Amino acid sequence: MNKAELVARLKELSQKLGRDLSTEGANDVLESRVKEAEAELALLNDDGESSEYTSTDDNAGSKETENGTAGITSLPQSKVDEESNVTRRRVKLYRTLDIWHHKKGVDRRNPNKVVHVREIVSEGEEIDVDADEAAYIIREEHGRAV
Repeated sequence: MNKAELVARLKELSQKLGRDLSTEGANDVLESRVKEAEAELALLNDDGESSEYTSTDDNAGSKETENGTAGITSLPQSKVDEESNVTRRRVKLYRTLDIWHHKKGVDRRNPNKVVHVREIVSEGEEIDVDADEAAYIIREEHGRAV
């Protein structure tokens, strides 16, 4: 996509999300911003059904539309905690946050058990959070869906 197409797509997504998205920056920055906004929109429009995500390819989960733009068609599969029946999503943080999240290996007696912990998580790290928390993190531009 060229810069004009990326700016147009950001403006369209901005209207759908109900907030302004920055249209400044190089093409790679704008492409990243479009992907994040599309993922956020997909997450917000998710009606609670988990979607399949089977490939780790960068283009997986997207398809080419009539006008030549790529649109997110699915997000990474939701994980459901068997004990508490809570839907979780994986996010990558843009900022360091003091946050509750799900973490494996905290309990020494049962290292495979996933527990809900509160800790300070550095920017760039990927964590599992509740689906509502993931939507908030993305909406506030603290991270993106992985």
